[in-house]
Formats: sequence, structure tokens, C-alpha cells
Amino acid sequence: MIRMATFLVWVIFFNASANCEWAFLRNTTPRQYLENHDLQVIGEFRSLKDETTDGFYFYDGFSRVLDTGEEVGRVLYQYNPEKNSLFISHMNVKLKKQKIGSALLAKVLAEYPHVTKIRTNLGLDNFRAFSGAKSLGKSDLEALKETAAYKMRRKLGFPHINKKSIDVEMEDESVIFEVSRFPDGE
Repeated sequence: MIRMATFLVWVIFFNASANCEWAFLRNTTPRQYLENHDLQVIGEFRSLKDETTDGFYFYDGFSRVLDTGEEVGRVLYQYNPEKNSLFISHMNVKLKKQKIGSALLAKVLAEYPHVTKIRTNLGLDNFRAFSGAKSLGKSDLEALKETAAYKMRRKLGFPHINKKSIDVEMEDESVIFEVSRFPDGE
């Protein structure tokens, strides 16, 4: 009986300490954002599976759809379990300043609360903001901080830009960067 009690105490202690560490890594900001803003954002979520934008790579995602069936935003992503990271391949929002993009990204992050990194290719609107900041003499890092894409990620718990990840091709209108929850992409 004493052995059984000792064993149970050991198991409970071991599980509690392991779960506490795992809980520390959980990002609750996206779920809180959804709870606080979901009713303010028009439309409802719909799940997307095996969508493609180029006919070659396939992604999962979410869309935000009005009662009429009109899609007002979508995000496509790939989750990498080995790196515990997301690649956001595509985000499109038809109605600006409605928090649709933030709600879509929060929905993805709520599905993967232990993700520590997000890699992103800037869309055209964000590229324009980036190139506008660059034309004012700002560095790549400073220009990225001017984009709605970065501000959205920062708001959802990913404030650190991995400087080594920044890949800029101005002629191709392409900027890829990675943000993380922890300094130095840890």
C-alpha cells in the first residue's frame, strides 16, 4: 500500500512538472485574441484543406466567410512539427481595417499553440509598406517593423524578427522573414 502511494505521488509530481514546462511554452495570446474579438470580426471561419496558390505546393488554412457565402479573407499555411514552426504561404484580406487578418492568423496559431516561429512571405500591400520605408532610408529590419504583417504577429505573441532570416528581392517584390516568440529564435 505504501509503495502504491509513493508511486502515485511520484507519477503525479513527474506529470505536473512536465506539464508545467509544456504549459509555459503554450502561446495563449491567439486564443485570448479570438475570445475578445471574434464577435467584432464579420463572418465565420471555414476550414480549408489541401489548397494551392501555384498548383505545386498544397497548404491547409482558414477562410472568413460572410452569411452570403462571400469570402472576405483567407490564410494558407504549412505546419512543420520537427521545427515547431509555421510557414504562412498566403494571406489575403478583401476588407482592410476590419481585424480579419488578425483573426485568421490567431485562428491558425490557436490550432498550434506551441509554435515558436512563423516564416512569412510578404503580400503586395505589406511589400509596398516595406519598400516605402526602405525609400526613406530605413534598414530591412526597421522597414519590416513598419508592415501590418509584422505588427499582427507581434500582437499575437511573436515580437522577435530573426535578422538572419530576412531575404529581400526588391526586383521580384519579394520579402521573406521569420518571427519568433523568444529572442534569437529559441
